[in-house]
Amino acid sequence: MKREEQIKEASRKEMMKYPNFHITAAAFRMGARWADAHPNWISVEDDFPKKHDSYLTCTSGNVIEITHYNIDGWHTESRGEVAYWMPLPAPAKEGGAR
Repeated sequence: MKREEQIKEASRKEMMKYPNFHITAAAFRMGARWADAHPNWISVEDDFPKKHDSYLTCTSGNVIEITHYNIDGWHTESRGEVAYWMPLPAPAKEGGAR
């Protein structure tokens, strides 16, 4: 199921549970689209990745880079201290991203 279909389905299910939800259904869908377009940085003070992999990171000096995280911690090219991280986005599909 595509993301837009997931948003519509979640909105439909909420409308069935709450009779007046139709009033805010459009706002719900707009909020879900906004959240998809604005991924959240995760502070290292709040959480660390659950698996050893590469992540998009932002250092305390505001350097954004792809950084590997493993049992020894973060391994940055800039040698900066990682302040925020997020999973890498999925690669573009053949034919270009839309």
